[in-house]
Amino acid sequence: MYLFEFLAKSVLLLHYLFRLEKRSEDLKKQSKKLRQCAEVNTELKELDLKSKSFGELEERYWHEFNSFQFQLTSHQLPYPHANDEYNSLSDSQEERDVILAKITVSQLHLELLKRTNVLNDAFPIYHDGEFGTINNFRLGRLPKILVEWDEINAAWGQACLLLHTMAQYFRPKFPYPYK
Repeated sequence: MYLFEFLAKSVLLLHYLFRLEKRSEDLKKQSKKLRQCAEVNTELKELDLKSKSFGELEERYWHEFNSFQFQLTSHQLPYPHANDEYNSLSDSQEERDVILAKITVSQLHLELLKRTNVLNDAFPIYHDGEFGTINNFRLGRLPKILVEWDEINAAWGQACLLLHTMAQYFRPKFPYPYK
């Protein structure tokens, strides 16, 4: 009887020991994660300080650049009142350059749109083996390859819709009345 109680207590103690070891491992993992978070926070603060110093440095650079540019333009012009004329000419030149750049971009976009056909995107016509397709619907069937009638009807419906759309867009003269 004592042996049984001893074994039972030993098993309980081993179980508690195992749980303590598991808890210890979990705490070590959490401690490691907390250290990593602290390191990341420290690094983040350092990067924030560097970012602020770079911002101040950039602001100082632009201030000095503008000051230098002002001094340069004021020394290059022979007359003090000519500075106003120079600035207005410079501004109009910049405006002209901006407008020309916008025109170039618009012309390139227009050329792209001229080469684009909406009907090609709306009604892609291709083939799937021995079948012609429109919008991935097969336009027929063969004795060896049976195609569902719903798919064939959908394909011919797409073909009719394409024909109707083209007739509305191009307004061709049909030999019979078309509404």
